[in-house]
Amino acid sequence: MDKRQIIGSATRYIAGRNAVQTVYWRKSAENSKGLVKTTRLTFFGKNEGSDKIDNAEMFARVDMKNAKKIIMKIKEDVKECRDKTF
Repeated sequence: MDKRQIIGSATRYIAGRNAVQTVYWRKSAENSKGLVKTTRLTFFGKNEGSDKIDNAEMFARVDMKNAKKIIMKIKEDVKECRDKTF
């Protein structure tokens, strides 16, 4: 990653693709004005069992089951970005 300061981030669940997308906004290079948008996608296996669940329930299960891992990964990414800023 570049030595750009992280400004903010947002995370969303993409139901049709069984994925979580995290978007980061960073300050662009030192001499230019503006932001740089970067994206990270995390994919989860499809629910193909006989007990299929609707997307809202799938989101709740993914969120509860993997939330700690996702949050820890985001925190690591943010820390890595902050460590590399000047």
